[in-house]
Amino acid sequence: MNKKGVSPLMAWILIIAFALALGAFIMNWATNQVGKFDPSQNAELYCPDVDFSITNFCVKSDYSNVNFDLKNTGRYTIRKLTIARDTFNTELGSCYYLGTPVDPGTEEQFILNLGGVLVGDNKVEDCDHLEIGTEENDLPEIIEILPWIDVDNQSIACTDRKKKINSEFFEKTCSS
Repeated sequence: MNKKGVSPLMAWILIIAFALALGAFIMNWATNQVGKFDPSQNAELYCPDVDFSITNFCVKSDYSNVNFDLKNTGRYTIRKLTIARDTFNTELGSCYYLGTPVDPGTEEQFILNLGGVLVGDNKVEDCDHLEIGTEENDLPEIIEILPWIDVDNQSIACTDRKKKINSEFFEKTCSS
């Protein structure tokens, strides 16, 4: 009686060829998936580790500037801030503040000019080229400070980490 079938050597060659083909398919798929990853679309992965505190907040006696210290208590360097303010007579406006990056565990002082006009209608400009402020005799009701971090050369706005400074803080006058 003649038995026909695949020899054990041929079976091993087929198993190895199948395993290599399956491995190549999985590597190709995984490489494509990693290539689609965009850190800026995944703020929820990085922003929980972003935190800061505002201290020494005060307003100059002539209401020209607000001064505050920002301490980075998170794990990422804060690269820039979006400063927004809402006054009693104007709607919310905002701009980017591209000051000194604040490394984790460090503190930086910020001075914001209250003598100009912020951009409204969801337009955001650079604060360095735009005075941050209000019309004369129109004091801020709220100032919001939103941190931005960089991950893999992508800027990420951590919207869930913003801090609000309410009008009661504007009663503290700077000493100098």
